[in-house]
Amino acid sequence: MIGFPYDHGALKAGSRAGSQYGPDSFRRFLKMGNLGSLENPEYDFNIADLVKICDYGNIVIEGNDKEIIPLYDKLQAKVCTCIKRGNIPFVIGGSRDLL
Repeated sequence: MIGFPYDHGALKAGSRAGSQYGPDSFRRFLKMGNLGSLENPEYDFNIADLVKICDYGNIVIEGNDKEIIPLYDKLQAKVCTCIKRGNIPFVIGGSRDLL
């Protein structure tokens, strides 16, 4: 899990602010421990036995650091680290310009 707490692109497009809170809100949800059913009795399979969530933290956005290209470079470096370690990156946050 990699957080990208950035919503400047949404603001520039006339949308509402708030996606910068997505990564930390998702982490609070995970800490609650109520992720729903992780067990599939039909196949006698519990995904929690095989999946481990690794948190690579948030991309650091300092002060008025709203230039997107340097932030993309930071995100790319963190995604590459995740992949090199054999993990599947899951990016949370950002605005539509991240797609």
